Amino acid sequence: MAFSENYVRLMGKAMDNPEVVATQTGNQMVKFHLGIPSIKNGQQVTETFEIMCFSQNKFAFDEINSTVRAGRLVAVTGRISSRESRSPKDGRVFYNYTIMANRTQIDEDVAAQPAPQQKPIVENAYNPWDDKLPF
Repeated sequence: MAFSENYVRLMGKAMDNPEVVATQTGNQMVKFHLGIPSIKNGQQVTETFEIMCFSQNKFAFDEINSTVRAGRLVAVTGRISSRESRSPKDGRVFYNYTIMANRTQIDEDVAAQPAPQQKPIVENAYNPWDDKLPF
């Protein structure tokens, strides 16, 4: 197996059903959005990732199209792909990141259970790397 540094594995809930679309060159791809809970500034937010797979990867394409449904817990393995675009108004550069899936896995047992409650982040918590020792 070849080693690749561009490798990502994410687990979250599908936010929508997969959509099959045709590219400008006539190839098909399937895409959906994956939501992963995160905490920012002490508030729970959902990080959203666009997941895509081209029909050339027949196994993953069929797997996503037939098993992924909105609300299901999904594990995605793949690589990160970036695209650059410019704002037509002021020419600013924007980067869009997409996960190019090569494998997905549905966890039926966990999908039926409610998400566990996350503990709040405690500000000013003990930091073991702080110079001041607690004893």
